Amino acid sequence: MNRQKEKNDDRYLPNLLSKKCSFGLQRQRCDFPIRQDAPDKGTTLNSVRVADRVWKGFHTAHDEGGRAKTARDDRPRRRIHFVRYGMWLFVLTTALSFLLTQFHLERSALTRPEGVYRICGVVADPATPVLKSRMQSHRMPSSQEGHLSSNGIKPTSGGAQSDFYSRGKFQKIRLEDGALVMIYMKSPARRGDVVHGYAELRLASSLRNPGATSQRLWLWSCGASHSGIMRSESIRRLDRWYHKVTRIPDKIRSFVYRQCGYLFEGLEGATTVSLTLGDTQLLSDEDKYLFRASGIAHLTSVSGSHLYFFLFPIRYFMRRVARSRKLERVIILGMLWIPCLLAGWGTGIARATIMQALLWVDPVVRRRRDHANTLGFVGSFLLVLDPFSVWSRGFWMSLTISGVILMTRSVSGLESSLEPSYYDPNCGGHGRGFDRAHLDHRFSGGKSLPQRNWNKGAKSIIESFKMAFVAALSALPYQAMSSPGLFLGAPFVNVIAMVLAAWVTITGYASILLLCLCAPFPLLSTALSICCKWMTVPSARCLYLIASFGARAHALNLPARSMLWIAAFVLLVIALLRLPRRRTLLKQSPRIDRRSRVIIVLLLIGSLSLFVCYGVVRCKQYVWRVLFVDVGQGDATLLVSPRGRGFLIDGGDEGSGFHTLIPAMRYLGVSVIDVALVTHGHQDHATGVMELLRVDMVRHLVIGEGCHPFTNVTDRSNYGKDHSAEADLSGDLLELAKEHGVLVTTVCEGDRLQFDDALCHVVSASSTSSDLNDASLVLKVQIDGIDLLFTGDITQTKERILMDRGADLQCHLLHVPHHGSGKSSTSAFLNATEATTAVISAGERNRFGHPHQDTLTRLDEAGLSVYRTDLQGAIFLIIKERTGTITTWLGD
Repeated sequence: MNRQKEKNDDRYLPNLLSKKCSFGLQRQRCDFPIRQDAPDKGTTLNSVRVADRVWKGFHTAHDEGGRAKTARDDRPRRRIHFVRYGMWLFVLTTALSFLLTQFHLERSALTRPEGVYRICGVVADPATPVLKSRMQSHRMPSSQEGHLSSNGIKPTSGGAQSDFYSRGKFQKIRLEDGALVMIYMKSPARRGDVVHGYAELRLASSLRNPGATSQRLWLWSCGASHSGIMRSESIRRLDRWYHKVTRIPDKIRSFVYRQCGYLFEGLEGATTVSLTLGDTQLLSDEDKYLFRASGIAHLTSVSGSHLYFFLFPIRYFMRRVARSRKLERVIILGMLWIPCLLAGWGTGIARATIMQALLWVDPVVRRRRDHANTLGFVGSFLLVLDPFSVWSRGFWMSLTISGVILMTRSVSGLESSLEPSYYDPNCGGHGRGFDRAHLDHRFSGGKSLPQRNWNKGAKSIIESFKMAFVAALSALPYQAMSSPGLFLGAPFVNVIAMVLAAWVTITGYASILLLCLCAPFPLLSTALSICCKWMTVPSARCLYLIASFGARAHALNLPARSMLWIAAFVLLVIALLRLPRRRTLLKQSPRIDRRSRVIIVLLLIGSLSLFVCYGVVRCKQYVWRVLFVDVGQGDATLLVSPRGRGFLIDGGDEGSGFHTLIPAMRYLGVSVIDVALVTHGHQDHATGVMELLRVDMVRHLVIGEGCHPFTNVTDRSNYGKDHSAEADLSGDLLELAKEHGVLVTTVCEGDRLQFDDALCHVVSASSTSSDLNDASLVLKVQIDGIDLLFTGDITQTKERILMDRGADLQCHLLHVPHHGSGKSSTSAFLNATEATTAVISAGERNRFGHPHQDTLTRLDEAGLSVYRTDLQGAIFLIIKERTGTITTWLGD
């Protein structure tokens, strides 16, 4: 009887010999079958997840009677395997993608120089559909404007050219020789259509300013080496059967945009469409900056978290409705591809969809995949489909965050209740074998069903918050690369924003599905649109407010150099935490103690080295730095004192504030602008400062008495958009400063301003002429014995007036008036300044032809060394010990 009882008890012992799982852990979904001769024949116990610790294991031995018994094996096991074929395949695929794509793109750039070409190609990617409201009221997206501005074909605000750009979009065209180009077309074509015409092609320039994003990487990630604009075009429509098949996803997306037009209106609608469809074109430059600066910009790119939000209500509903697990699995596998289809098969959502599909297929094939290998295989598969995505920052961020989350989940899965000793009857401490009631009691914890469900829900919520925090920490390096510096509040902002993003995503997808199903019923669709918008608006508005609050927490933004002492501090803490462990290891093995000692010494050496590097960098930056920023056809000069305070003279054209000035400030360690001076109210000087005012990055605004508020615009969305390039934006500037509580000072001729230990003299601040250029502030800044003369856009008429009046124009460095126009910088004026160095701020290949050849000739005759932002990018002036040193960002 006792022997028969032992056999019956053996059926409750779990099979602990599971397959190896990723990151050196063992996790398996185990079933406990009941023997055929058991009273409850044909039933199974509740499935549980069993995890072995990496340093423990069980082995099977036999006693003298031949009966199997389980015993403890104290021998250490190595569970971390470095031979992972998926990861090695991913490394090989990545290396080949880098080499082959770089060779292809550079060869394409060499074989097709910049210029106007007659092209014939097929549309490979029609890009995102354009809403009618966007076509009528929105200009070309700033990211595209910035790309074109670097090539000298940026459209002006207002007029026919602005209307031309407001109706088109970038499309990927495959030419006859197989090369891909990004063409901005007035009449968007469909996938597979043939495009003929003349296009002006330009190569994407490299980084022209510190901290700016690389337009070349964006172009290369699209598989193109050239971008341009169609000057004349003709489209031949093709409607063969395979064209119709490939256009099905595009038609579905276009249908969604048309059907959900009301849902996507306004700021909240733009947030909804970015979280559900991954389209950020409806977000303004300010909105994109707020999301990026607060560290939650990754939420606007549809990825694995959005897929989780989408599947959460579906899984909850199916578990209560579906009659079988098989039906539930089939329905979820079908619904799984909807976000990927709506988002246009982006990198993040494609990776998440494939991995989730494999996860749901695992129970069917009765195996559990290694997460690390699966991630490697999926990454390799995506690179095979699109090898140019190896140049995309989003591709690497998606894989990094996914890998860190998988590793965190694997480590956190080791719970005390799932240790092997928990299932060993010899380690239970009760001196008796397991029976079914005892096992069920151990797994339920003696709690009622509602209490267990409540604990399970709370645990799931805590796990979600933890994963959001881990994802934010993983994205910090990419945030530091995209905008130089580090926002320390990003992990905490992400935890709060994740809840709101989940609600917006769930309600957004539900609204899209309902509105698409109700398309045949217009009245019902209109009523549902109002209800759906009412559900999504509050959360979208709160998400925007959180992004705005995080972006304005300037004290939590650390410059790039601060990452050195942060890394040094982390290494020091790790070394100190290992000291108590070393005392424990000393009693076990001298060899282990010696290894621990080496690790601690290396950590301390690394920490000390980083602290020394930080000190050296900080000492080198304890000087006056003057940065002539390349803002295209405009002016912007940033002065940074040794104490890290920032002073700005002009801010450039539209988009310069968010895309150029703020990254440059982060690069130089400036959090806010203490004093911003605007020489005059033209758009290419004032708009960038207005963008900084919108995000509270200016403390004090200074204008000249010649800047009169001719306009008074109160609508924030219309600042700088309803004026021509020659309009005076002084009224908009003053109204915006008043709205944000910024102190405004009006200066006149003879006034002096103190910039720390630098002194700024106002040489001229008004003009009797009707030309606004002659009303520009003329400033002479004295820094440690070096005199800098800033002249705005004055003409030769104003130059003559200043010389006749005997103004103090002598300087060491002259900021050439009016971008090097031929109607300024006369020989007499240059001789009066006695300058030895000249800096010209002009846009690359600008339509005005600045700087004029006559001006360059006069500068050369006067013996001035000329530096130009259109050729050399941003220009640095370092002033130390009464000596100035000039370096250029792009080199000579």
